[in-house]
Amino acid sequence: MPAPKITDNDRDEITASINGDEIRAWEYHSETERRTKMLAAKEFAEGWYQAMERASRVRAALEDIAASDDIDNALDPERNKRVASTAISAYRASLQSDGWNEWKGGSHPVKSDVHVEVRFAGGGTDSGMGDDFAWWWDDDTDFNIIAWRLAK
Repeated sequence: MPAPKITDNDRDEITASINGDEIRAWEYHSETERRTKMLAAKEFAEGWYQAMERASRVRAALEDIAASDDIDNALDPERNKRVASTAISAYRASLQSDGWNEWKGGSHPVKSDVHVEVRFAGGGTDSGMGDDFAWWWDDDTDFNIIAWRLAK
């Protein structure tokens, strides 16, 4: 999947789109705000691309299980746990190498006035103050936070 294309209409809006379909937008009212929103849009696109890359590696591992020529081996729960564990470990290691902390829901991991970046289950990223985000997970939503890090 391609990374989102970031477009500034030079009036008041920056959009992120994939194949012409808008997936996120930011409004601005001044040049300073435009610069800040453009940085957020670029970070969103980078996070989207990285999340899709990681998801494709997990998917490839799961496809290996499904495509096994040896049906007994493909249905072996212990083997499948090892394959899934390897994929999950690789994902966690890639998060940590970028300063990301895995998140599984719960109370705020940072104080309300700390500037953080968050990664959502749906692949997007955002940044803001600790109090700006819903850290508790809702059932099966793309907006559950799966990772966070201190903003750069």
